[in-house]
Order: sequence, then C-alpha cells, then structure tokens
Amino acid sequence: MKCKIRKPTSQELEQLKAFLSEEAGQDTAEAENLIRNCYFIVLEGYISDCPGYRGKLLFAVYGVPEFHELYGWNGDKLIRIEQDIGIKDYRNTE
Repeated sequence: MKCKIRKPTSQELEQLKAFLSEEAGQDTAEAENLIRNCYFIVLEGYISDCPGYRGKLLFAVYGVPEFHELYGWNGDKLIRIEQDIGIKDYRNTE
C-alpha cells in the first residue's frame, strides 16, 4: 500500500483546533499552542485491510512520542480514532 505523506494544510489544522476546543475541552489558546509547538503529518489515500478505513489520516505527536493521537475524517468532520491497546508493548521487556 502506498499513500502520500505530507504536512497538514492550514484548513486541516483549523479543523484540529476546532476539534480540540469543542470536543476535547481545551480552550482556543491551548489548542493553538499545541498546533504551533507539536508535530503533525497527514497520510493521504490511506486504505486499511477489510473491514477498514479509507481516506486521509492526521497523526499528531505531542511533546514526547508517548503522547500521540490519530485522527481521521468522517465525511468532512474530523474525528479522533481510538487506539487499540490490546497489543503488548514490546519496548518494556523486563
């Protein structure tokens, strides 16, 4: 599978700011600060295996790699994609 990896557009970042303010309970200044100081990429044309997701994804890394989130679009609306944490984290192998 090949998809294009790119920086988010200003419109996509505005959608993220609106999501963070309206859905995640942050005030506008906090949302703007996150967008200004953190890292984001868009995966354009992502297709998962069946049944799955088709479209673009927005990956966010906040501060350190452990603080990350994945967003997608349902039509024109940005949504947060819940992470499945049922897989063992193999980095901690004590």
